This record gives sequence, structure tokens and C-alpha cells, in this order.
Amino acid sequence: MGGSEAVTYWLVRGGVAAAGLVAILGTVSSHFFMPELYYDHLPEPPPLRAQLPSIAAGFGVGTLLLVPHRVTMRGWLFWPRLAVSAAVGLFLVGAGLSAIAAGARGGRDPAIFPAGVGLLLTGVSVPGSLWWHRRRTRRCA
Repeated sequence: MGGSEAVTYWLVRGGVAAAGLVAILGTVSSHFFMPELYYDHLPEPPPLRAQLPSIAAGFGVGTLLLVPHRVTMRGWLFWPRLAVSAAVGLFLVGAGLSAIAAGARGGRDPAIFPAGVGLLLTGVSVPGSLWWHRRRTRRCA
């Protein structure tokens, strides 16, 4: 493998890990530190029991993105991780396309367009980096 491919892979992988860290920190801040911003349409935040599914999903997605690929490369764990990564990627691509469309229509904050592009790139990178790591390790072995 060439040096430029390795650098590109680690840049993409670092971006995916940063997205995982943002997911975890966003979950913590929105549910525990500033719930009044997340639930601004309600008179008070819902009880913790009602928030647990979204808290677990935020931590699960963040952990999925942070865990090194080599942990799940051996054995059967690769395929479930790829399926969940693809589902997360599809969600992010959908959110990114929606944000880009909203930015193109105008009438919203101009920062929505770059945020949509970031979501779109992250959505492609999540399953792509996992598949790329598998291809790299099989070729090198």
C-alpha cells in the first residue's frame, strides 16, 4: 500500500472517530447538561426513563464509530458491524441531503449547507472506512 493511501485512510478514520466523539458528547450535553435546549417545545424535559432509548442510541452510535476496526475484523463480528455502519451511514446521507436541499431553497441559516455536506461525507465515510480497512488488511496479510 502506498504512503498516500495510508495517510488518506487515517484521515478518513480520524474523521469517523471524531464524529463518534461528537455523537457521544452531543448525547451527554443534550440529555444531561442542557435538556431545556433539546426539549424546548415542552414545559419540562421528559423523565429519564423516556429518554433512555435515545441516550442508548447516541452512546451506541458514538461507540461504534470510536471502536478501532481491528476489534471486529476477525470472525463474524465484521458483518453486523458493517450492517449497523451502513444503516448509520444511510441515515447521515439522508440528513445531509435534506440539509443541502434546505440550504439550496434558502430562507434558513447559511451554515446549513456546509453542515449538510459534512453529514453527507461522514455518512459515506462510516461504512466506507470499515470496508477500506478490511481491504487493506487482507491485501497486507
